[in-house]
Amino acid sequence: GGDRRVAGSSPCTPRPRRHTSPGTPPPAPRPAAPGPLLLALQLDSPEDVHAICAVDPEAALTLLWEDDAEPEPPLCAAERLGCSAEVVDALIRHGADPSLENSSGQNSQDIAALRRPPLDLSMPPPPVGPNAPSPARFDTWL
Repeated sequence: GGDRRVAGSSPCTPRPRRHTSPGTPPPAPRPAAPGPLLLALQLDSPEDVHAICAVDPEAALTLLWEDDAEPEPPLCAAERLGCSAEVVDALIRHGADPSLENSSGQNSQDIAALRRPPLDLSMPPPPVGPNAPSPARFDTWL
């Protein structure tokens, strides 16, 4: 074996990482801090979402990065963070696409469905019909 160092490197300089396959572009650089739209979502602030999207019309369509997580569409981030309906509505009004998926293949509706507790079907439905208790007496069937 010959010297396998990269030209211009010293023995202490790490070799550049190879990508998984030749011709694969390097991964996109991650921002050092959350962007303004992600911060607005974390604060659950529809006013801030409107203001940010008014300044940057592409903001509602731009992938968001948080810490070491994979990038995700703004609506997916809003649902994951448990944002209010007002925040989700603001994103949609500014062009966010509900069909966009995160790296796990989930769109915002999939994430919202996972956040909501399942219905408890073990309780019988309230009685209906002529023999049902009056509204003031619903506690009789509980």
